[in-house]
Amino acid sequence: MIYDKEETIIRLSNREIEVLREFLKVLKEERNFIISFSVEGIIECNNKKESLLKKIEFIEMERKKLMETLSEKEKDEVISKINDMKDKYLSLISDIKAQMERNMGLLSFSMDNMKGIIENIIESINKNMEYARGKMRSQGFSLLFSREA
Repeated sequence: MIYDKEETIIRLSNREIEVLREFLKVLKEERNFIISFSVEGIIECNNKKESLLKKIEFIEMERKKLMETLSEKEKDEVISKINDMKDKYLSLISDIKAQMERNMGLLSFSMDNMKGIIENIIESINKNMEYARGKMRSQGFSLLFSREA
């Protein structure tokens, strides 16, 4: 029979799975913000992820504390119940890892794309400046203006 501590450990494990689902959802939201180049959205998702990771850390600490108070028989019962959830947990972790890899790839692509755009803009500005300087020289314009009016 499972008692309060054991039941609490099971509830904590279920809560951890819920938080992992939320984390995966945030990763998918983040993907959309990466694609749309929304820095604010990416920052918002990072804050959410940080908060969720703190929740997971808290859950793990609480579960560990409670597990230490159980007898061996009670631990075995709880571990048996938790193992029933193992497939859900491992599947979520796998999905999270895959989504994080996709997001990192998108971020890398986006950064490379932005770098190329900025380099093209700078190159264009430099060409225009060289053209303008050449034009000024050929027409005798000085970059320094006289104080006389």
